Amino acid sequence: MDVLSSMRARKSSPLKITELAEIICHTIRAVEQRQALMEGKKYRPINSATLLRPDGKYRSLLDAYLIEVKMHSGDLENGVVDPVARRLLVSKSVEIANLTSKLGRAHKKIEHQKKSFDTNSRTVAVHNFDIDGMGRAASTLFDVLIGTGLFKFDDQTGDVLFVTRARRVAISRLDIAVFLNWRKAKLANVFSVDLEF
Repeated sequence: MDVLSSMRARKSSPLKITELAEIICHTIRAVEQRQALMEGKKYRPINSATLLRPDGKYRSLLDAYLIEVKMHSGDLENGVVDPVARRLLVSKSVEIANLTSKLGRAHKKIEHQKKSFDTNSRTVAVHNFDIDGMGRAASTLFDVLIGTGLFKFDDQTGDVLFVTRARRVAISRLDIAVFLNWRKAKLANVFSVDLEF
Protein backbone atom coordinates (compact mmCIF):
# COMPACT_ATOMS: atom_id res chain seq x y z
CA MET A 1 0.00 0.00 0.00
CA ASP A 2 2.60 2.48 -1.16
CA VAL A 3 -0.28 4.71 -2.24
CA LEU A 4 -1.20 5.34 1.43
CA SER A 5 2.41 6.22 2.21
CA SER A 6 2.49 8.79 -0.57
CA MET A 7 -0.86 10.21 0.58
CA ARG A 8 0.54 10.53 4.12
CA ALA A 9 3.55 12.40 2.75
CA ARG A 10 1.29 14.79 0.80
CA LYS A 11 -1.04 15.23 3.78
CA SER A 12 -4.10 14.90 1.58
CA SER A 13 -7.45 16.16 2.78
CA PRO A 14 -9.75 13.85 4.82
CA LEU A 15 -11.80 11.44 2.70
CA LYS A 16 -14.55 8.91 3.11
CA ILE A 17 -13.44 5.30 2.93
CA THR A 18 -15.11 4.72 -0.45
CA GLU A 19 -13.35 7.78 -1.92
CA LEU A 20 -10.06 6.56 -0.53
CA ALA A 21 -10.59 3.11 -2.06
CA GLU A 22 -11.39 4.71 -5.45
CA ILE A 23 -8.23 6.85 -5.38
CA ILE A 24 -6.10 3.82 -4.51
CA CYS A 25 -7.76 1.70 -7.22
CA HIS A 26 -7.23 4.46 -9.79
CA THR A 27 -3.52 4.53 -8.96
CA ILE A 28 -3.20 0.73 -8.94
CA ARG A 29 -5.07 0.50 -12.27
CA ALA A 30 -2.67 2.97 -13.89
CA VAL A 31 0.38 1.01 -12.70
CA GLU A 32 -1.06 -2.41 -13.58
CA GLN A 33 -2.24 -1.21 -16.99
CA ARG A 34 1.27 0.02 -17.79
CA GLN A 35 2.79 -3.29 -16.59
CA ALA A 36 0.31 -5.39 -18.60
CA LEU A 37 1.04 -3.33 -21.70
CA MET A 38 4.81 -3.71 -21.26
CA GLU A 39 4.56 -7.46 -20.62
CA GLY A 40 1.95 -8.04 -23.32
CA LYS A 41 -0.53 -9.56 -20.88
CA LYS A 42 -4.27 -9.05 -20.65
CA TYR A 43 -5.23 -6.31 -18.21
CA ARG A 44 -7.85 -7.09 -15.53
CA PRO A 45 -8.73 -3.92 -13.60
CA ILE A 46 -9.04 -4.01 -9.82
CA ASN A 47 -12.37 -3.05 -8.30
CA SER A 48 -12.59 -0.75 -5.27
CA ALA A 49 -14.99 -3.23 -3.63
CA THR A 50 -11.99 -5.57 -3.27
CA LEU A 51 -10.32 -3.05 -0.98
CA LEU A 52 -13.53 -2.45 1.00
CA ARG A 53 -14.27 -6.08 1.94
CA PRO A 54 -14.63 -6.20 5.75
CA ASP A 55 -12.75 -9.50 5.98
CA GLY A 56 -10.10 -8.54 3.42
CA LYS A 57 -6.53 -7.63 4.23
CA TYR A 58 -6.82 -4.11 2.77
CA ARG A 59 -9.80 -2.82 4.77
CA SER A 60 -7.82 -2.69 8.01
CA LEU A 61 -5.10 -0.66 6.26
CA LEU A 62 -7.68 1.79 4.93
CA ASP A 63 -9.33 2.10 8.35
CA ALA A 64 -5.96 2.63 10.04
CA TYR A 65 -5.07 5.35 7.54
CA LEU A 66 -8.39 7.15 8.04
CA ILE A 67 -8.08 6.93 11.83
CA GLU A 68 -4.58 8.39 11.63
CA VAL A 69 -5.83 11.25 9.42
CA LYS A 70 -8.75 11.88 11.80
CA MET A 71 -6.40 11.89 14.81
CA HIS A 72 -4.27 14.57 13.18
CA SER A 73 -7.34 16.65 12.38
CA GLY A 74 -8.79 16.13 15.88
CA ASP A 75 -12.02 14.53 14.58
CA LEU A 76 -11.47 10.87 15.40
CA GLU A 77 -14.96 9.86 16.60
CA ASN A 78 -16.64 10.71 13.28
CA GLY A 79 -14.27 8.45 11.33
CA VAL A 80 -15.11 5.27 13.22
CA VAL A 81 -17.99 3.27 11.76
CA ASP A 82 -18.18 0.38 14.22
CA PRO A 83 -20.57 1.42 17.05
CA VAL A 84 -18.72 -0.61 19.69
CA ALA A 85 -15.39 0.90 18.68
CA ARG A 86 -16.98 4.36 18.64
CA ARG A 87 -18.36 3.92 22.19
CA LEU A 88 -14.98 2.67 23.37
CA LEU A 89 -13.26 5.61 21.70
CA VAL A 90 -15.67 8.12 23.21
CA SER A 91 -15.30 6.57 26.67
CA LYS A 92 -11.50 6.71 26.38
CA SER A 93 -11.74 10.32 25.20
CA VAL A 94 -13.83 11.20 28.25
CA GLU A 95 -11.41 9.33 30.50
CA ILE A 96 -8.48 11.20 28.95
CA ALA A 97 -10.27 14.53 29.39
CA ASN A 98 -10.99 13.73 33.05
CA LEU A 99 -7.42 12.67 33.75
CA THR A 100 -6.03 15.69 31.93
CA SER A 101 -8.33 17.92 33.96
CA LYS A 102 -7.25 16.29 37.24
CA LEU A 103 -3.61 16.58 36.27
CA GLY A 104 -4.14 20.24 35.35
CA ARG A 105 -5.83 20.94 38.71
CA ALA A 106 -2.99 19.22 40.57
CA HIS A 107 -0.50 21.24 38.55
CA LYS A 108 -2.33 24.50 39.31
CA LYS A 109 -2.46 23.62 42.99
CA ILE A 110 1.28 22.96 43.02
CA GLU A 111 1.92 26.21 41.13
CA HIS A 112 -0.28 28.14 43.56
CA GLN A 113 1.52 26.61 46.54
CA LYS A 114 4.87 27.39 44.97
CA LYS A 115 3.92 31.01 44.23
CA SER A 116 2.61 31.56 47.74
CA PHE A 117 5.79 30.02 49.10
CA ASP A 118 8.03 32.14 46.83
CA THR A 119 6.22 35.44 47.46
CA ASN A 120 6.05 34.98 51.20
CA SER A 121 9.23 36.50 52.61
CA ARG A 122 8.76 35.17 56.13
CA THR A 123 9.58 31.60 56.98
CA VAL A 124 6.69 29.26 56.31
CA ALA A 125 6.32 26.18 58.43
CA VAL A 126 6.54 23.01 56.37
CA HIS A 127 3.47 21.54 58.03
CA ASN A 128 1.21 24.24 56.47
CA PHE A 129 1.12 22.36 53.18
CA ASP A 130 2.24 18.97 52.05
CA ILE A 131 4.28 19.25 48.85
CA ASP A 132 5.20 15.57 48.95
CA GLY A 133 1.53 14.63 49.29
CA MET A 134 0.59 16.74 46.27
CA GLY A 135 3.55 15.34 44.37
CA ARG A 136 2.50 11.77 45.18
CA ALA A 137 -1.07 12.58 44.04
CA ALA A 138 0.24 14.12 40.81
CA SER A 139 2.54 11.11 40.35
CA THR A 140 -0.41 8.73 40.74
CA LEU A 141 -2.46 10.69 38.19
CA PHE A 142 0.53 10.78 35.85
CA ASP A 143 0.96 6.99 36.12
CA VAL A 144 -2.77 6.48 35.44
CA LEU A 145 -2.56 8.77 32.40
CA ILE A 146 0.40 6.86 30.97
CA GLY A 147 -1.27 3.56 31.96
CA THR A 148 -4.24 4.22 29.67
CA GLY A 149 -1.98 3.29 26.76
CA LEU A 150 -3.04 6.40 24.86
CA PHE A 151 -0.08 8.49 26.01
CA LYS A 152 3.63 7.96 26.41
CA PHE A 153 6.28 9.93 28.26
CA ASP A 154 9.23 11.14 26.19
CA ASP A 155 12.24 10.85 28.53
CA GLN A 156 14.43 12.97 26.25
CA THR A 157 12.17 16.03 26.00
CA GLY A 158 9.99 15.60 29.08
CA ASP A 159 6.78 15.90 27.05
CA VAL A 160 3.73 13.66 27.33
CA LEU A 161 2.89 12.51 23.80
CA PHE A 162 -0.13 10.94 22.14
CA VAL A 163 0.64 7.36 21.08
CA THR A 164 0.72 7.87 17.30
CA ARG A 165 3.30 7.69 14.58
CA ALA A 166 3.50 11.46 14.52
CA ARG A 167 5.08 13.21 17.48
CA ARG A 168 2.03 15.04 18.89
CA VAL A 169 2.49 16.69 22.28
CA ALA A 170 -0.44 16.19 24.68
CA ILE A 171 1.15 17.95 27.67
CA SER A 172 4.32 19.97 27.20
CA ARG A 173 7.25 19.72 29.57
CA LEU A 174 6.70 23.37 30.54
CA ASP A 175 3.22 22.54 31.85
CA ILE A 176 4.48 19.74 34.08
CA ALA A 177 7.99 21.02 34.86
CA VAL A 178 7.29 21.43 38.58
CA PHE A 179 6.05 17.85 38.81
CA LEU A 180 8.98 16.49 36.79
CA ASN A 181 11.48 18.35 38.99
CA TRP A 182 9.78 17.02 42.14
CA ARG A 183 9.82 13.50 40.70
CA LYS A 184 13.49 13.77 39.70
CA ALA A 185 14.42 15.00 43.20
CA LYS A 186 12.48 12.14 44.83
CA LEU A 187 14.18 9.58 42.61
CA ALA A 188 17.59 11.08 43.41
CA ASN A 189 16.80 10.87 47.13
CA VAL A 190 15.71 7.25 46.81
CA PHE A 191 18.90 6.30 45.01
CA SER A 192 21.13 8.21 47.45
CA VAL A 193 19.43 6.53 50.42
CA ASP A 194 19.86 3.11 48.78
CA LEU A 195 23.56 3.76 48.18
CA GLU A 196 24.20 4.66 51.84
CA PHE A 197 23.17 1.23 53.13
